[in-house]
Amino acid sequence: MKRSHTLAAGLALILLANAVVLGGVAYNRSGEPEALVKLSQRELPMPGEWGFEGENSGVSLALAWRVHPGPGSEAYDFGHSYGGEAAWLDRAKLESLGFDVSEPALRDRRQLPRDALLVLEVDGPAYQAALQRAEERARRKPEEWMLRQLKHERETSSRLFVVDAGPDLAALRARYPNRSQYAIVRGKVRIYRASREKTPAGFVAGVNIASVHVPVEMHGALRREGAYEATVAFGRRLEPWLTSVSAAPR
Repeated sequence: MKRSHTLAAGLALILLANAVVLGGVAYNRSGEPEALVKLSQRELPMPGEWGFEGENSGVSLALAWRVHPGPGSEAYDFGHSYGGEAAWLDRAKLESLGFDVSEPALRDRRQLPRDALLVLEVDGPAYQAALQRAEERARRKPEEWMLRQLKHERETSSRLFVVDAGPDLAALRARYPNRSQYAIVRGKVRIYRASREKTPAGFVAGVNIASVHVPVEMHGALRREGAYEATVAFGRRLEPWLTSVSAAPR
């Protein structure tokens, strides 16, 4: 094949790939958003190095989400984590996601993580439970680092929690109809055998959204030291985009 033909074929592949990507974006944003939530710098923290120099179009905000371990857990909440055990991922829930919850399968420990739809809750009961835990710990043991953790929970920690999972979007949306507080995204769940109880336990292994892109025209609303509020839409493919960014009300 001649060099000119090779270049032409390469360009055609690039154009086709771009068309597929742009088509996916257009489809995701068509129609009414599946959810429309407001997040702050607590849930969408800025990267450590901004460098808004020039017309940098590659800036993204990380999505900071958490998993509340459940009542009675001694696990600590440090603001945001990218995975965690969840009490609501019980035997029935794990089985509904396609896991084998039998004792032989749990002993084998070779079940791979499974895709699932995850429910993200913004500033709801899960965050209030985490805040209450921090307050109770500070009361029981008012040491400096406990008080710092309480301050961090009140002022800095992400209020975005994974609170449920399931295989069916319609069923989850029926259970969580408030589209301004609950967004549904794709992610992964793992199963393992709780050593003491010898029962299945579930672990949220990840959310398929690592970050949210910031369009160039919204860069001016973000400041290294300032608080901000962002409206995030989730589309037909359950993928997010920013619709607005503004300074947080004082």
